[in-house]
Amino acid sequence: MIRCKEVEKGTLPMGMFKGKACWIVDSFDGEDTHLNDIFKPILDSRIKNVLVKGSIDEMPEIKTVIEGCLSKGKTVLFHAPASSDIGPIRHLRGVSFLLICEPPKNGVSIRTMNFPLMQELDEVLFSISSKEDYEMCRDYITGKTVTRPVVTFYLKKNCKEVGEIVNLYLEDAEKFSFRSRLDSHAEVKLVRDKKKVVKEKNATPPETVSDLMQEIPTI
Repeated sequence: MIRCKEVEKGTLPMGMFKGKACWIVDSFDGEDTHLNDIFKPILDSRIKNVLVKGSIDEMPEIKTVIEGCLSKGKTVLFHAPASSDIGPIRHLRGVSFLLICEPPKNGVSIRTMNFPLMQELDEVLFSISSKEDYEMCRDYITGKTVTRPVVTFYLKKNCKEVGEIVNLYLEDAEKFSFRSRLDSHAEVKLVRDKKKVVKEKNATPPETVSDLMQEIPTI
């Protein structure tokens, strides 16, 4: 079953719609909903951003939803797990992809065949909870051919060793062969005694990873 809901500006924690108002279309366990009932509030709304969450394999109707949104000039971001196949909808013009990857351990599946299909506006996002996670994801993606999408290392709300991860990333980013950036949940704080990356001229050092990254553009 699929449904839609409106989210207010400042709600989304990640991706190209971060902080923006949008509609979310996803799956749920419940009574079936006619596609027209899903389309109507989205198409009638002045909000142009539509975030579609799920997998084509599990939600074949999603393709119809995306095509309908695109036909009305909506901007669509397809938020998909790393194991899903984006091939069936890659040809749809106007769709950007956010591929969510957990650290590649404990049998986590990442469909590397998606990487060559991704474009400049697409994003491969690794969810990071620790320094070990960051190093594992960094080593994994460094060994893959990723030329066009941006690779984001996203520090989750419960992330540990934040200061060390930031320092590591800033050293690593200069060596990456792909575009990269560091992002985080809004509540992730920098650890002051390990924060060597702040410029000395800053009278007020940034309090969060997001604040710091505003000073450092995508590399």
